[in-house]
Amino acid sequence: MHYHDKKCWINETARQRYEDMHQRCSQLREEGFESVDENVIVDEVLGTTAGYILGMGYGPKPASYSHKRQPSPGATALHERLSSLKDEYDSYRQQSEEWMTILKEEYDSYRQQNEERMSKYEEDMSQMRKFIRQIMVQHSCSGYGTSIHFPPPPPPPPSAAC
Repeated sequence: MHYHDKKCWINETARQRYEDMHQRCSQLREEGFESVDENVIVDEVLGTTAGYILGMGYGPKPASYSHKRQPSPGATALHERLSSLKDEYDSYRQQSEEWMTILKEEYDSYRQQNEERMSKYEEDMSQMRKFIRQIMVQHSCSGYGTSIHFPPPPPPPPSAAC
């Protein structure tokens, strides 16, 4: 790393990249990765080109040049974790969609029941109005005028006290 003999960083970029690598390492451990491959973190933070690692210099040349590198164990673990999280997300999304379908069906059912009840209520109210008009017409034709007289209520039942 670019660390000077006087125990200080050569420049601000070197210090920042060093802090980024430690932060990424801590982040991976918090996410549940117990063993973290430092090479993966160096690749992520510093970047790589064939045979050269920024800040680290030239390394050993591969036996045969290939555009596809074998992923490190840390990278493989990250990909497995990502795949697991995607599967979990898909599961939650599917479950959410199922719940929304059920709720919509229940809502539609309750709305239809309410509409049927309102229709029945309006029909009953219409019949009651007709019935009241008929009673009023009958009483007006029999000479009672527009007032309706009801018979007195029945007497209360005898008390059980002896």
